[in-house]
Amino acid sequence: MLETLLKKIDHYKDRFFKRYDTIYKSSFDATKDVLHKSKGRFEIEKVKLELKKSYYHLGKYIAKQHLLKGYSDFSLDPKFEELTEKIKKNIEYYRNIKEEA
Repeated sequence: MLETLLKKIDHYKDRFFKRYDTIYKSSFDATKDVLHKSKGRFEIEKVKLELKKSYYHLGKYIAKQHLLKGYSDFSLDPKFEELTEKIKKNIEYYRNIKEEA
């Protein structure tokens, strides 16, 4: 009698762990998926902020040069080239991240 009771308890224990294991794996997979999506979304938002910052610095530089020196052509200006190159890199990186997401 004690043996059958122990077998039943063992059987219930096995059933419980099988169900728990399935629930654990599915919740782990869901959490992993949400984390991956959140990580990608965070990176996209970070690049957007960097782009806004770069555009702000470019506009500020252009306005300053126009007011101080009266420049309207920046084709030979190395600082202008540096700022536009940074913007181009950020745009390309943004596009790559957007395609992956």
